[in-house]
Amino acid sequence: MNEIIDVIYEQESKVQFVVDAVYAFALALHNLYRDLCKDYRKSGVCPAMTQYDGGDFYKKYLLNVSFTETWLIT
Repeated sequence: MNEIIDVIYEQESKVQFVVDAVYAFALALHNLYRDLCKDYRKSGVCPAMTQYDGGDFYKKYLLNVSFTETWLIT
């Protein structure tokens, strides 16, 4: 028996803030990796990232992330 069930999805209003925060953190880590690990040839985090100061990461990378959201609705 196959049933088609219409479900109306409504996202909780605060979820987008969490998505944006995770995306910003990922971009900041990507930028840190790009700056510190240029010559690192293995996969994963380079040793320079593990020793990087969290306060500096916050000031130099996380606070400087900017992005725009583009949603493709079909």
